[in-house]
Amino acid sequence: MLQEKMLLREEEILVELYVPAAGQEWDVWIPAGRTVKELEKELGILVERLDPGNISCEGSLLVNRDTGMPYPSGKLAYEVFRNGSRLMIV
Repeated sequence: MLQEKMLLREEEILVELYVPAAGQEWDVWIPAGRTVKELEKELGILVERLDPGNISCEGSLLVNRDTGMPYPSGKLAYEVFRNGSRLMIV
């Protein structure tokens, strides 16, 4: 079980990230072993770099693009996301 968790932490998941404030979406590889809370911060920084000066993602929240439901911040990425998951950062 420990080896399985270690492998998952090294893997990445390809997700679609939509940013309504920018009207843009990107395909992004995310580390499978990060928590949703960590990803919210890291993806917020990434979005600010991709669209400098136009967007502030401080305190951003990751939600399911199809349902609008927020992801639980304490869960690990591999527990809630799959390749092709459609995320939205708000």
